Parts: sequence; C-alpha cells; structure tokens
Amino acid sequence: MIRLGLTGGIASGKSTVAAMFAREGIPVFNADAVVHRLYRRADVIASIGASFPGCVQDGKIDRLVLAEEVFFDHAKLHALERLLHPLVHREERVFWRRGMLERRWCVISEIPLLFESDAQGRYDAVILADAPPMIQKQRALRRKGMTEGRLEHILQRQWRLEHKRKFADIAVPTGAGKAVTYAAVRNVLMGLRRNDDA
Repeated sequence: MIRLGLTGGIASGKSTVAAMFAREGIPVFNADAVVHRLYRRADVIASIGASFPGCVQDGKIDRLVLAEEVFFDHAKLHALERLLHPLVHREERVFWRRGMLERRWCVISEIPLLFESDAQGRYDAVILADAPPMIQKQRALRRKGMTEGRLEHILQRQWRLEHKRKFADIAVPTGAGKAVTYAAVRNVLMGLRRNDDA
C-alpha cells in the first residue's frame, strides 16, 4: 500500500486536492478533522484545561479562545502541538491499518504542517498543493477574521511554498483552475499505479 502525504500552506488548495483524490477512490486522512474530534475527548479536554486555563468552558474546549491563546505565543503553541501530534499520528496509524485490511493500493494523509513537524519520513511520497503566492494571499484574505498582519504571522510559522517545493516529491498546481488541478491529480495516480504495477 502506497502511503502519500499531502501538504501545502494556508489557502494553498490542500482540501481541494484531497477532495479530488477522494473522488478518485483514494481514502483521505484529514489531520485537522481528527484534531476537532480529539477536542471532544474527555482526556484531551482535561489536558488542555490543565495546560491552558480559561480555554475550557462548561466542560468543552472553546477553540476560538484556545486559538487566540497560542496564536502569538510560540511556547504555548509548541506545548499544544506536543499534546496533539502524538494522538493525531496514533489515529493515522489506525487509518493505515484499515487501508491494509481493505486492501487499498493507496491512501493519502492531509497534513498541513508535514514538513514543519519533520513527518516526511512516514510517507512513500509527499505531494505539495502548490499555489502562486498572490493567489494564496487572495484566498487567505477572503477567510473570516483574516487580516494581512494575521496572515503574515501564520506564514512566518510555516515554510513558504517555494521552500516546500524543494522537498516535495510531487507538486500539484492549484492556481490555474480546478480542471488543471484535477488533471494533475489523475496524472499523479496514473504514475503511481504504473510504478506500483512494475
């Protein structure tokens, strides 16, 4: 079974690319969705409540409060990542086992900070959702609550796309329309199929 990693930067088109792989029958692991599920687990709520007082209200994690708590504080952000990342990877291993049991030829994990968390060694190949900087910026600024200052702070915490491009095995363009992106996704899968069958 081929294990792919899918990454990019903010508003680079990762979710669009992931949805296209899913449309082609490839199971997708979404790290952000797993984090949202983890936030409902009692043990995670207790750990976050102990580490980030004020972020748990009425027995639930207030994600907006937590996000603001860690946004400008690298130490707190790293503390949160140390708590969550092992749990996310445990869920990913379950996803891989399920793929093996279902005899899937390929699975893909959408991991926003794949390179930043030094996770590339887990995958047979890493795919980059690659958008031109101007398009990435335009998309990001359309998001609710996003400002140029906030965007710049997020970009400072991530590797720039041009840097990720040097380390990715495959770049899928996401700035020239969905038809171009979809064609690239299908070409990736055809190439992987050929290599897998060889």
